Amino acid sequence: MESNFQQRFNVNVWCAVLDDQLIGPFMLEGRLTGETYLRFLQEELPQLLEEVPLNKRGRIYFQHDGAPPHSSREVRNFLNFPFPRRWIGRCGPHNWPVRSPDLSPLDCCV
Repeated sequence: MESNFQQRFNVNVWCAVLDDQLIGPFMLEGRLTGETYLRFLQEELPQLLEEVPLNKRGRIYFQHDGAPPHSSREVRNFLNFPFPRRWIGRCGPHNWPVRSPDLSPLDCCV
């Protein structure tokens, strides 16, 4: 029986840490594109944030890295509504430093 064990695959997982609370994880199916990421932000993220108290939701800084799907024009335009001037990423109000290993928003926003 012939089998091929070296098949190409990808896994995209979104999760967040907010104070002492873990939000997610959420598995994004298939190849990650600006369109699939935008769909996640519009349809899935609100459900994931339902357990976060409203007073915290209004102060959240949304941070993502420099992956091309995260910086599509549609994604950037969308993030300006639920997180006005409170999102960190390429081409955003708080730019993600190039090749930054940091995960702390305090390194980007003061």
